[in-house]
Amino acid sequence: MESAVGPSQGKSPLQRRHVVAATLGNALEFYDFLTYAFFAIQIGHAFFPTESAYGSLMLSLATFGAGFATRPLGALVIGNYADRAGRRPAMILCFVLMGCAMVGLAVTPSYASIGIAAPILAVLARLLQGFSLGGEIGSN
Repeated sequence: MESAVGPSQGKSPLQRRHVVAATLGNALEFYDFLTYAFFAIQIGHAFFPTESAYGSLMLSLATFGAGFATRPLGALVIGNYADRAGRRPAMILCFVLMGCAMVGLAVTPSYASIGIAAPILAVLARLLQGFSLGGEIGSN
């Protein structure tokens, strides 16, 4: 005989835990994107020095937008991987890629230190972040 609560009672705590984990993960990624947008002027000066502050800011914001361009590709590639290997390995891959991209952007030296490699590394880090986030959302 089933209880008054129903047969799904045993799954409820597990589902809440997954919802909380997904919410925290998305909050962290949102925080990262928000922080980048908030410091876009400083990032522009550090990685994209131009003769005008406007040009520096626009290059910084274009780099910010580059992360959104690779989301569909990440959803496709990591989604296919998740179908073959499972959701857990795909999610772990997304976390590792996102962590590498975040740390990579944080430790990239300025344009004054390494020249043209600085903006290239910054753009690559943002592309990897978008790819990772697309895979995380697209594979679920």
